[in-house]
Amino acid sequence: MAETPQSKQDLPAETTSSTAPTSDTPTKRAKPSRTGSGLALLCLFLLIATAGVGGWYGWQLWLQVQNLEQQVDNRPVQDAHEPFDPAPLERQLAELHERYLALENPAQEMQEEQAQRRAMAQLGRQLASLESRLAAISGTTRNDWKLAEAAFLLRMANQKVLLEHNSVEALAMTRAADAILQAQDDPGLFAVRQVLSDEVVQLQLADTVDKEGIYLRLQAAIDQVGALPVLQAYQRQSSNIVQAGSAPQADDAWGKVKNSVANAWRTLGSLIRVTRHDVNVAPLMAPEQAYFLRQNLRLMLEQAQTALLRESQPVYQQSLQESIAWLQTYFELSDAARVMAEELTALSDMAVQVELPDVDRAQRLLRDYIERLHQVQSEEDL
Repeated sequence: MAETPQSKQDLPAETTSSTAPTSDTPTKRAKPSRTGSGLALLCLFLLIATAGVGGWYGWQLWLQVQNLEQQVDNRPVQDAHEPFDPAPLERQLAELHERYLALENPAQEMQEEQAQRRAMAQLGRQLASLESRLAAISGTTRNDWKLAEAAFLLRMANQKVLLEHNSVEALAMTRAADAILQAQDDPGLFAVRQVLSDEVVQLQLADTVDKEGIYLRLQAAIDQVGALPVLQAYQRQSSNIVQAGSAPQADDAWGKVKNSVANAWRTLGSLIRVTRHDVNVAPLMAPEQAYFLRQNLRLMLEQAQTALLRESQPVYQQSLQESIAWLQTYFELSDAARVMAEELTALSDMAVQVELPDVDRAQRLLRDYIERLHQVQSEEDL
């Protein structure tokens, strides 16, 4: 069959070659290619091979089906009274479980590998960030660290003034920052040091309040309230304890005579009692009433402590004045009461609220200077 097409192909070729010299027409027949016949043969061969493989595979399946049918037919029928043996099923389940584990392990390995890749990528980003920070730190000089330290001290001084109203610590931090700037020997810091000098002078002129000392003195007075004897209703006097207990000492003879006459008059007055029948007589005080008197005095002094911490001058003075009046009215005239009244009077004259200057101008100037300096250094690096 292969020779017939080839002979047919050769015949037109010879005819064409023989007629070519005698023909004057320009048209020529195209030569048929041998590729088409080869492709047809290849397709025919593949078709035959596919049919053979399909037939063989179908034959094998038919044999397996026949084998399974014979096994089913030859299997003995299980007696209904015979006990069920789960061992084969357990073995099959074990085999299936092993196959499942064999399939699951690659999936877990892939998940672990992906997690490791993500962790490696995150570590790479962290490493790049650390490298950039290290590069920034490596370009920082000792003078930059000193300027940053001075800026930190000025910022802390400003916080001490604004939040704690502590001018003493703010002054110490401001002086330390000025010493650091002085050691830099940089003409560009002249404006900063000029403003900083003004702030140091303002902090030196500001009044200082010893809050800790005043608070402890008030606490000592609170602790002594329990030892003060309480006056009964018929013993209450409206005279001032401080004036009654400590008369001014005069140096001249006339002053001494006046003091002697005043003391004799007070002594004589204490021996004479005038009873007014148009005034209701106050009853005797119960023991629990004395407790409330002392507790009220404690609360007044604690209120003064709170006003001290909040720097509320009106509340502070009012609390101490009420404490003195309460002490003079409801407590017995004694040395402890006299000393406490003198102490509270001295504390009420103290100022607990002071006006502090604004110390953030130098901080802003130094911050702007550091930013300009870093900008210039970055431009030089570029």
